[in-house]
This record gives sequence, structure tokens and C-alpha cells, in this order.
Amino acid sequence: MSVQNLESIVKRLETVTARLEAVSTTNKPALAPKPGSTTGGSAPTATASSAPPPSVLQYDDAVEGSLKTFFGLSEKIGGDIGSIAPKVRQVFDHLRNYIWFAAGTSEPGVEVIKSKLQPIQQLIEEIGGFKDSKRNTDHFNHLSSVSEGLPAVFWVSVKPTPAPFVKEAFEASMFYVNRVRKDYKGKAEHEDWVKAWIEIFNELQKYVRQVHTTGVVYNSAPGSAPPSSSASSSAPSKPASGGPPPPPPPPPPAGKFLIIFRFRCMLKSENFFFPVFLLSKELLMINI
Repeated sequence: MSVQNLESIVKRLETVTARLEAVSTTNKPALAPKPGSTTGGSAPTATASSAPPPSVLQYDDAVEGSLKTFFGLSEKIGGDIGSIAPKVRQVFDHLRNYIWFAAGTSEPGVEVIKSKLQPIQQLIEEIGGFKDSKRNTDHFNHLSSVSEGLPAVFWVSVKPTPAPFVKEAFEASMFYVNRVRKDYKGKAEHEDWVKAWIEIFNELQKYVRQVHTTGVVYNSAPGSAPPSSSASSSAPSKPASGGPPPPPPPPPPAGKFLIIFRFRCMLKSENFFFPVFLLSKELLMINI
């Protein structure tokens, strides 16, 4: 593919982005439902259960060790890496809660899925914004490794091959991961930090391949739901009681990085499927 053709494609993607941003400002997004609840009657009401279902226990066995190592090293290195770690923790907490939610209910409609995954989308965009504000700093490549790798958690909206999606999505971060390796060669804390970050997604891919082979498993433990405390502990802070109810969260920007990321994955693999909740009618009507 020639440079001229690539430039043409990028221009067309920019047009798509502008249209999506215009649409997002006119469409009021749905608030994420409270843990254990559903909307629109598309799924039965779940009752919170203190015992995690097998799919959640398997998730914990797969990734919690690597996550603990990663966050410990992030805190030890400190600086911008330490600052971003809590939001990364929240992303994985929300992912765990979604797996738990899915185990307790039949597959809901697109709007419910979208509202459940919206906090993850918001956190990833906040992390990306923080990363962009730290260009030309010592830890920019660390932050880019995190920002570019996190979209792999959207495997929960991918069918029928979510495990390959985890691998392909995480590969988007390897350019920055390798730069960290090069720049901090011989510095044990940074080398171990890189190893832990890679290990998280290697183990996540194995877990998805074994447990959610053709898509996230729904209704494997009917009635189960994550405790309210676990969801609220990682949710964005709310204003003090007594005031007016909080307004709906702003619609996530169309995000050029998401469109380019999808396009990059399309070039790399014919087996890539868009996360269903990220699609819009506007995008589907545009021939790109």
C-alpha cells in the first residue's frame, strides 16, 4: 500500500471521526445501571452473591498474581507510573465485575452492555489523556505501554474469537513496551514492570481462550451478581448527598485512537471483530 493511499485512508477516517463526534454530542448516553440491576427488562434481576462464580474465580487465578506484582512495582517506581496505577486497577476491577455480572444473567441487549462497559471506556480515555499530557517525560513510554494495551479488555464484547482479540489488541502496545526495555535495560524494577505488564495479558488471553472460547459466558451462575461495594469502590467519586443528582456522564469522544486501532487490527487480521458496543449507526452507514 502506497503512502498516498494511506494518506487518503487517514483523511477518510478523520471524516468518520468528525461525524461520530457530532453524533455523540446529540445522543444522550445511558447511565451505567447499579450493580445487580438491568434495564429495559432484557435480563432478569440478579441478587448479589457473596461467593464469586467459577468464571470469576478462574479470572482471579489467572491474572491477580501478575496484577499484584505490576501495581507493587508501579508504586515502587512512583512518579507518573504510580499516579496512573489506581485507574488501571479500576479498569480491571470493572472487567472482573462484568464477568461476574455476565455469569449471573442471560445475555442482555446492546444498550445494557454499553452502559456496563462505559466506565471502562471512560477510564481508558482518561489514562490516554494523562499519557498525552506527559510527552517528552521520562515515563512517557511506560504510560503509552499502558494506554495502548488496555483496550484488550474489550474482549468481553467480541465474538466469536475473543482470545485472538486480546493478543492482537495488546500487540498495539509492544512498540512502547520495547522502548521501555531498551531505555531501561539493566534496571531491574523497570524490567520487572515490563514483564508483569506482558504477563497480565498473556494470562488473560489464556483465561479467555479456556473459559470464554467463543465469547463471554453468560448465565453460568444464574442470580449471581458482584457485591455493590466492589463496584462502587472503583467507580468515579460521587458528589456529597443532599445536592441534585449527578448529570449523565459526557459521551465518550469518538476517539481517533479507537478508529485507528480498529483499522490497524483490520490490516493485521481478517478475524478482527469490532466491539459491538462501540459501533454506531453512523459508522455503519459510512463506507470506509
